[in-house]
Amino acid sequence: MDDWKSIVHRGVESDELDYKAPMNWNELSRAGKAKIVRHVLALANTKGGFIVIGVAEDASGRPSLYRGLTARQCASFDPTPVIGFINSYADPPIDLAVERPTVDGRRYAIIAVKPFSTLPHVCANGVEGELQTGVFYIRTQEASSRAARRSSELHGIILRALRNQRSMLASMLRGILYENDMSIEETSRKADYFADEFS
Repeated sequence: MDDWKSIVHRGVESDELDYKAPMNWNELSRAGKAKIVRHVLALANTKGGFIVIGVAEDASGRPSLYRGLTARQCASFDPTPVIGFINSYADPPIDLAVERPTVDGRRYAIIAVKPFSTLPHVCANGVEGELQTGVFYIRTQEASSRAARRSSELHGIILRALRNQRSMLASMLRGILYENDMSIEETSRKADYFADEFS
């Protein structure tokens, strides 16, 4: 992604965006790392999104202090170990990236999380006070990352999974039908029919 500046400077947390004050990943406790895992799980089970590290809150609790990271802090967010740690708590593994852009002369670490494509992500290992084994975490409109505890929330996750699987099936069928030289319109119509029948 090219436009990291708009994400760093959005300044409002949401169901797709979370801010964290400057930190060193290697100096975080297991619980501190687990808190980030909880946010990643929640984003992946909702719409996907970003965690921007290097923006502190002002006195009113608004993320508006763009401090960035020191070179040492930035280096600690090495993608391989960070992603490995996060995915040791996720089943199935989450599709995510760790970027370290420079915005307005300051370094940031940004964890970019894709929404789940087929199956939602369940927490595979617990960490006292932060993560519970077997729980689906979601991101709310109020920018909270918490366990799905209402039937409507679990229903929403299930519906997204069914929609994703239906889209994948339709895409697969379009590919198969297209190989047989059907017209694109006929291919699309038949693929949609089969996807509706089997979803």
